[in-house]
Amino acid sequence: MLSKLFKYELKATARLFLPIYLTILIFAVINRFFFSLPNMGESMTISSIMMFISMLVYVSLMIGMVLMTLVVMIQRFYRNLLGDEGYLMFTLPVQSWKHILSKLTTSMLWTIASGIVAFCSILIIASKEIFTPEFYKELPMVLNAIKEYLRSYTYI
Repeated sequence: MLSKLFKYELKATARLFLPIYLTILIFAVINRFFFSLPNMGESMTISSIMMFISMLVYVSLMIGMVLMTLVVMIQRFYRNLLGDEGYLMFTLPVQSWKHILSKLTTSMLWTIASGIVAFCSILIIASKEIFTPEFYKELPMVLNAIKEYLRSYTYI
């Protein structure tokens, strides 16, 4: 029954999150296109104005995604378990901890997905600057530093 709770929770929240994820990735590609255009000097041109507007929309979408992830997850927990829907939810033949676990798992999944989308969109925008030969030379050193950092916090 936990899998059914999880499935329906994912369906209900995917309607909200997938369009904003797609929009963020589209604006990342648009910003990448504007950043690849040659700079025409210090004067304000149409391309620089369009780049500013698209970057403003992109940053607004990123902030909105973070806030939406937080607010929607709290709102769904409150409405579905503590609000009027809670009465119906608790009439299902499922233990209460399974309801809470399905909400928590879904919240964590969408939080991680939001982080991945944000990271991928930043990689799309900075793709020309990141993927250089110097990046590949320094990558093993960075990965070793991350590994050592994580190893210092393990208690095993």
